[in-house]
Formats: sequence, structure tokens, C-alpha cells
Amino acid sequence: MRPILCIDATHLRGKYSGVLMIATSINEENRLFPVAFAVTEIEKTETWEWFLNELFRCIPGYRGLSIMSDRNPCIIAAVRNVFPDAAHWYCMVHLAKNLVHDVRSKDVMSLFWAAARSTTEHSFNECMQKILAIHEQSYQ
Repeated sequence: MRPILCIDATHLRGKYSGVLMIATSINEENRLFPVAFAVTEIEKTETWEWFLNELFRCIPGYRGLSIMSDRNPCIIAAVRNVFPDAAHWYCMVHLAKNLVHDVRSKDVMSLFWAAARSTTEHSFNECMQKILAIHEQSYQ
């Protein structure tokens, strides 16, 4: 199985401000565990690059690494710069939240999840063609 890191950030509100960046993975018992975290002033490409460079120093032989994120442009650029050989995937939950917000169609959402769970290219393409027929922007 390919090693995978999930990276994300959240803005801290309250007594402490800033951005909490975190990298998590799955252990041999199929449970989520934190790999690294940091609090930064802001979320931008440079802070993601710093975080990922620190993480890079802790990961021996990262070849074959997959990274999952929420499609944040800063993360995409930083991953490309720090882990150029890593496969970069996007979190379906984040994509679904954006789709729900933008489209508000139960049919599109149902087809989105059917496409995500497809086990063949044919069934994936069928779902995508149905999405195209209902809402062209969602297809894009």
C-alpha cells in the first residue's frame, strides 16, 4: 500500500490566533494518527513550504508518497515544490462541500458520490455524463 499523508489547516479563533497546520496518516490498524502540526501566523504558500520542508526532514525515503488535501492553491504549490514526485489527491469530502454550496442539487450530489465510488472507468464516465446533462458547471 502506498504511504499517504493528509494535510489541512484551520484558522484558530479565541485566546490564540493563527493557523493550525496538520499532517495525519493511517496506521497499520487503519486508525488516524497525527504526524506533524504547527501553528503559523497566516496560511500562504511560503508557510506551507516551511511546514512541508520540516515534515520532509522527518520522512525517510518518501518515494511513493501520496498526499491528500482540500485543493487549497497554497498547498498545491507547496506540495509541488517540496514533494515533486508525490501523487497529490483531493479530498472528496471537501469537493462535496464545495459542490453542495455551489450547486444545491441532490441529483448531482448523488451522482458525484456514485462517480467517486466507481470501480470501473465505464461506470465513472456514465456518472459524469449524467452530471454534465444536469449541471454543466459541476461537470467541470
